[in-house]
Amino acid sequence: MSWVGGSIVIDDIKKKQLDEAAERIRYAVRSNANLAEFPNMGCRINPFRHICPQKVFNGYEEAEATLEGRRSEWSRNYTGYVAFRDLESVNKTKRIIELKEKIKSESKKKIRYSLDNNVKDQKADFIGCRKCGSKINKTYIQANRCPVCNNDLRSDTFKKRMACYQEKIDKLTKELNEEKKKNAAKAPIKYLVMYEEYVG
Repeated sequence: MSWVGGSIVIDDIKKKQLDEAAERIRYAVRSNANLAEFPNMGCRINPFRHICPQKVFNGYEEAEATLEGRRSEWSRNYTGYVAFRDLESVNKTKRIIELKEKIKSESKKKIRYSLDNNVKDQKADFIGCRKCGSKINKTYIQANRCPVCNNDLRSDTFKKRMACYQEKIDKLTKELNEEKKKNAAKAPIKYLVMYEEYVG
């Protein structure tokens, strides 16, 4: 026995949209079925079932996780669907784009600073560990860590600078999430449809 599954996003659950979704499912079934052996495959598809009818999920990912988590309620017997707010359509405001760019910029600075301060790039052949006191040939150092005690061999100044970069990134990320929450109420409601059909 073989099954085919997938997902479709529709704008509403009116008959026209559900019929279009059913037609796409029928096409997927007929495309994957052995029509020589099963010529009527796809003529009858599973009925639609609204999973969590009182809830509107925040974003596609949350809707998808819910349908996957409650697969036993719809899989192979029904075509399940849930409502979700299409956050991607409203997350393109000037402020959100600006915050994303700032986060990207700070992340690049952090990575660049980390790469520029690699212990292996120091002039000395041996690097001293402040924790265990070992003198290590820099050819044996991996990921800027002491091979004896696993201590980070980079300076305290470096660690403070990295913490500042991370703090700035966390602050911007928090601000971005708050901005997204503000816009969530304006997001249009769409429906995620998931199906699993027998194909022979």
